[in-house]
Amino acid sequence: MAGDAQKRWPNPCLLRKHLRCALGLKGQKLWIPETASDHRSRAAAAFAFEIVVSLPREAYKRFMKYWLIKSEPHVYGIKQLKKEKRAEWDGVRNYQARNMMRDDMKIGDLVLYYHSNCQEPGVVGVARVASEPYPDHTQFNKRSKYYDEKSSRDNPRWVLVDFEFVAELQEEVSLAVMKEDPRLEGMLILRKGNRLSITPVEGKHFRRVCKLGGWKPDGK
Repeated sequence: MAGDAQKRWPNPCLLRKHLRCALGLKGQKLWIPETASDHRSRAAAAFAFEIVVSLPREAYKRFMKYWLIKSEPHVYGIKQLKKEKRAEWDGVRNYQARNMMRDDMKIGDLVLYYHSNCQEPGVVGVARVASEPYPDHTQFNKRSKYYDEKSSRDNPRWVLVDFEFVAELQEEVSLAVMKEDPRLEGMLILRKGNRLSITPVEGKHFRRVCKLGGWKPDGK
């Protein structure tokens, strides 16, 4: 079967281009053997590509999910997450942000950790989605500022996910720095009026911010 796939994709350069696109790896290096002596490896790569593109689009789109989450450093900063290793992301009371956690975030997605409402807001670390969504317990707690009297345990209105610590950036990537970087044009956090605590991030923007902060995603 792999040999048949290779015959359908004899050009390794073209195969590399399509495989990179299918996996959401635009701009990243992807090695596929080009010499005749490596024909078995090329056949395997061609076969892998056909498996990927035969999946529903949503299945392989999973490879390119990145996010940005905001947190005030005096409430729950990156150093606290680093110490505790993992945290419940409770208290989200915006429907759009809730829907992203509930419907789009998947375990393993990488997240830019952004300090907000402080003297110098910016990205200070990287986290990872560590759980499936589940009901936010604070909505049922009458003593919590996040209590929602219209929500019930049988039909909870709000959900949360767990995030786990991945890395603290060597240098904070401030909002001012991001605004001045042309390679971050179009990033949602930079749009005027955007106040969402959770926003999706394009892969190229995620990698650029990590590079500015001195962290290599490939090293994790």
